[in-house]
Amino acid sequence: MIYSSTSFSLIPRSPALLSPMTFVPAFVPPVDALNRGGDALWGNLGDWSRASGYAEAAEALALRLGHAAALGPGQRVVDVGSGAGDQLRLWVRRFGVAHVTGVEKDVSLAGRARERLAGWGLADRVRVVAGEASVSPWTEGPVDAVVALDAAYFFASRSAFLGRCRSALRTEGVLALTDLLLGDGPAARLARGVSPLFSVPRGGLLPEGRYRALLAKNGFEEVRIEDRTDDVLGGFARWTRGGGRDLALAATGRVAGLLARSESLRYVVVTARRGAG
Repeated sequence: MIYSSTSFSLIPRSPALLSPMTFVPAFVPPVDALNRGGDALWGNLGDWSRASGYAEAAEALALRLGHAAALGPGQRVVDVGSGAGDQLRLWVRRFGVAHVTGVEKDVSLAGRARERLAGWGLADRVRVVAGEASVSPWTEGPVDAVVALDAAYFFASRSAFLGRCRSALRTEGVLALTDLLLGDGPAARLARGVSPLFSVPRGGLLPEGRYRALLAKNGFEEVRIEDRTDDVLGGFARWTRGGGRDLALAATGRVAGLLARSESLRYVVVTARRGAG
């Protein structure tokens, strides 16, 4: 989830300083800023390769991740950063998984997810755990897949996050996530510099080589990294240029577009399998 249920404000550190770098976010933007009208409460950046509206793009990105994870009937799944329930419903209804445990830091979003899932008749197949994913127990026993849709890059320690994923998975289980990697463009240092403005830890942006090394260190094999920068960051940036957007939403899109165009920030879909070791 890239957004929470709370409101957003930009707080200047000093009124005399006008540079964007002098502003820090008090909260991340609310899901309602993305989902204007309709019943959806998606919270990801969206896959804009074929979509024109946000809900369509957000579902398309979730579908891409579900297919990458090879989700299917009979599986038990953990979803880290599960949001307000839309993707949890998708894993069950579209892919037919047997049970999903959603882990959501935002207590309000977790509550909304439980209510909506009950209304959809899915309470017996989906469990939502509220709290910090780094400390909360996820599930009893190993699962077939761990998915994280626009959630991994918020963790202060990527290695610790990958270690938790490995612990939750059975041997040969699948890890599938979307993530941000540091590119080799001229603004790579800028990408690290502005990342805390969007609640992404500065040390969490890694180049691909270091990222692959961390996966291997944490016992993951058969790593595949698919670059979707233009379809996701580029598409999101183009969409947020539309009129009447939330201030935080427009700022996020503008920065994402700049960094993507300069090849300094990459958006990727990552899949790997837990090794036997």
